[in-house]
Amino acid sequence: MMFDKRVIVPVSTLVESLGVFLSVPVILGKKGVERVVPIPLSAEEKNLLNKSAQVLHDAYEKLTW
Repeated sequence: MMFDKRVIVPVSTLVESLGVFLSVPVILGKKGVERVVPIPLSAEEKNLLNKSAQVLHDAYEKLTW
């Protein structure tokens, strides 16, 4: 049982600013994800992350249910 330790752990969660689910460090409390812990990224890294998020988004859009 986790109680409410508010630990930082990597989990897959919706990164709203990118519109996709990614594995990122979050503060996890007894009710789930409390917030995403920001990771300092260079401009190049941010650009690459945005491109990766777009690839995931595009792949999701092509899925048929």
